[in-house]
Amino acid sequence: MSGIYLMKADLSLINMARWAAEERHSDPDRTAHCLLVESFGPEAAPRPFVIMAREENGQPQGSLLAYTCRTAEELRESAERHQRLAHAAVLDPETIRTVRTPSEWEEGQTLEFEIRVRPVKRSSNRQHGQEQDFFLASPEGSNRTEIYCTWLASTMSRQGALSADPENMIVKRLALRRVRRQNASGWHTAPDVTIVGTAKVMNPELMEQAMTKGLGRHKGYGYGMLLLRRPEVRKS
Repeated sequence: MSGIYLMKADLSLINMARWAAEERHSDPDRTAHCLLVESFGPEAAPRPFVIMAREENGQPQGSLLAYTCRTAEELRESAERHQRLAHAAVLDPETIRTVRTPSEWEEGQTLEFEIRVRPVKRSSNRQHGQEQDFFLASPEGSNRTEIYCTWLASTMSRQGALSADPENMIVKRLALRRVRRQNASGWHTAPDVTIVGTAKVMNPELMEQAMTKGLGRHKGYGYGMLLLRRPEVRKS
């Protein structure tokens, strides 16, 4: 039986913004990274993860989704040891829930996926903060969304668990954001892309690795988490 859980917890996005201001965080991805590390400790901090935003009674609310090898009880115990009041006001450990993920995958099985990624490559140019938007390294005249879908298909292929055709992908959301990391010398622009599509299981034994390690870079900052589901059977 799989030892991987899908974790869900409620987030107060208003309190998260207040905490970010108090901590002088200017990059929301780094805010999320620091919140989880400081709430659960470096070893137990769930990753990859994604934050889902919604509106409830006219107020912004959020949910944290993440893969973890720890149960809800273990995560709550870790939060009790590490959280300060400011952290608990953002992420209430009592709202943490976990469900066990599927443990059996079939080769050739079709899955629908959604994933938030940052398609970048290492750059020798320090002006780019050691990273470069993958699109900027593409031939002139390339289509940005096609480049990102091709990059994701190639990343999946290298990981080995899944295979996907870029033509079966859609860019659901695309933004170019100014970001700054703790060890970077300055700001740089990076893509923030959410892609949905279908993929086939190529190696069932590598599926857990694809889920727990994620795809691409910046998995500790809210990128690379594969949200998977079986395709819905539509009645004619």
